Amino acid sequence: MRRPVLFLIAFLFLAGVSESFDVVPPGDSYPDFEVRSFNVKQIESGGLYTRYSMKVDIENSGPSGEFFVTVKAYDKDGFELDSTTFSGFINSGQLKSLTDRFLLSNEHVPNLVEWRIDSVHRN
Repeated sequence: MRRPVLFLIAFLFLAGVSESFDVVPPGDSYPDFEVRSFNVKQIESGGLYTRYSMKVDIENSGPSGEFFVTVKAYDKDGFELDSTTFSGFINSGQLKSLTDRFLLSNEHVPNLVEWRIDSVHRN
């Protein structure tokens, strides 16, 4: 039982998957808010899933409100592997980091090459 787990850990380390991913650059501007940065980091792996932590910095120059961020994972051919949506309240004039943790099935991890912000909107 230990060999498959050790092999998976070694594979992830050698493939560079555990360290970093291509992340579509931030800088998308909306009429009254801006996505300043976007980062994803693998924080745990084992069993059936790998856990990732993601952080999006949003500067809000408009009215206060609940912001929703949808992030998608893609393979090398541009096919979507999975997605998640998370949210947080940002006051007017505030720069805030919205964070979330996300589980990705280990069957998809070897194919993961890119994380992208699909959408950001305020309610």
